[in-house]
Amino acid sequence: MRGVAEQRHPARGEEGQVGQLVGVVLEQPAARRSGSERDRAGRDFELVFLRQVEALWARAPFPVPGEPPPPVRGRLTAYRDDLGLELPVAALHVAMGYWIRLYGLLCMEALNQLDFAYSDIAPLYEETLRDIARGIGFEYRPPA
Repeated sequence: MRGVAEQRHPARGEEGQVGQLVGVVLEQPAARRSGSERDRAGRDFELVFLRQVEALWARAPFPVPGEPPPPVRGRLTAYRDDLGLELPVAALHVAMGYWIRLYGLLCMEALNQLDFAYSDIAPLYEETLRDIARGIGFEYRPPA
């Protein structure tokens, strides 16, 4: 029997609603092979962001709203340990929220899902980076 969260997942449900909207077939998490070239490439890309967050946390811990709910906390603990990150789970939870926002923006732009509203994504990207930096107590300076 599937859990409630799995049944209601808009991207991977039986109808795959989000995948239909963007014209992409989304694979089930179980279909991803741990250690595959795709998996390693994704981890390497994530770690560029997460290692920077880890360094910022070590220098000056940023505010976290509290511990994530138990199911999320358990999965993030395993993920943190697997990556060898030196971050409290609550800080990783905050960082993942920012990663999702940044990566989501990049994916939507790459799939031309923002063309209806933005002819130039650069200002939105810079605004997102400023918001993320502010949230983790870091002053963002855009490239010159």
